[in-house]
This record gives sequence, structure tokens and C-alpha cells, in this order.
Amino acid sequence: MSGTAGEATRVEQVMALVRERIATPHAQPRRPAHVSARHGGSNGIFQIAVVEAYDRLVAERVIRSRAGSGFYIAAPLAPLSLAQVGATP
Repeated sequence: MSGTAGEATRVEQVMALVRERIATPHAQPRRPAHVSARHGGSNGIFQIAVVEAYDRLVAERVIRSRAGSGFYIAAPLAPLSLAQVGATP
């Protein structure tokens, strides 16, 4: 990622905020996951940080993106068995 250290910090802050909201007892898979601009200001730098944070969280499979609909909490992935990955004993 290009940019300043301040931008990276904002990205990390947004990621932490989304993770915190997902960790609450009332958060459920497939529910919307969003951060309002009021949490960090409405300037362009914050908006860039939100986009970057959401891209990272999608890559980590914490949230999922639905085109035209937004971002949603990802359902936890079931652990793979050895048979599913094709491992032999």
C-alpha cells in the first residue's frame, strides 16, 4: 500500500473497529458490516482508509462484498478435514 504512516494507522483503526463490531454478541453472519464516516471524520483520507480496510477484511474473509449491496459479516468457515484437502496418511 502506498501512502503515509498516518493512512496506515487509519486503515488499522477501521479494521479494528469492524472486527470489534463483529465480535459483539448481536453480530451475526450475513448482517451488514459498515463504518460510518462520523467515526473518523468525513475527509477524503478517511474514506480512502475505509476502502483499504474493507479490501483487506474481504481478503482475510472477515467480511464479504456484494456488488451494489454493501459489505456483510462473513459466516465462519468450517475447519477442513484431511479428506477434504486430499491428504494421505
